[in-house]
Order: sequence, then C-alpha cells, then structure tokens
Amino acid sequence: MKLGTDLGQTTMFTEIAIAPKAFRIGRWTVLATLIHELAHSDGAAWGRDSAEAELAVLACGLGRKSEQTQGDDPYTPYNPRLRG
Repeated sequence: MKLGTDLGQTTMFTEIAIAPKAFRIGRWTVLATLIHELAHSDGAAWGRDSAEAELAVLACGLGRKSEQTQGDDPYTPYNPRLRG
C-alpha cells in the first residue's frame, strides 16, 4: 500500500496502514490516525467532502470542539480541515 503524503490509509475496510510520517510527528498523531482509519473501517464516509472519520478523533477527546468554528489548534491531533 503506497501512502504518499497521507498519515494513514484504509483499504477495502480490512487493512489499515499508518505512515512513517505519523510516527515522526509523535504518538498522539499515531493514535489520532488509528482512530480516524478505524472510523473508516466502521463505515465512516470517504472522500474529499466527508469529515466523518475525523469527527471520531474529536469524539475520542483528541481535540477541542471550538476547533470546528474557530480553526485548528496546532496543539491537538484533531484537524477540522481534514477530509477523506
């Protein structure tokens, strides 16, 4: 599985890959990436218009709800702009 610039990827709802980039950033990014990819394997929508999987990261307490309206807090692994 080629990850390119992504932090992680899910294929066919059965395989999850976490890229070396996530590990270089740190353990909280690895955890957020795993939660995001597990959300996809559980049925969260894919694509450029969907933020469902990233909302799972927020629901797990890895971000602030205020980030949805006020913008990204660089000190949390949740990214409200992340789609896909």
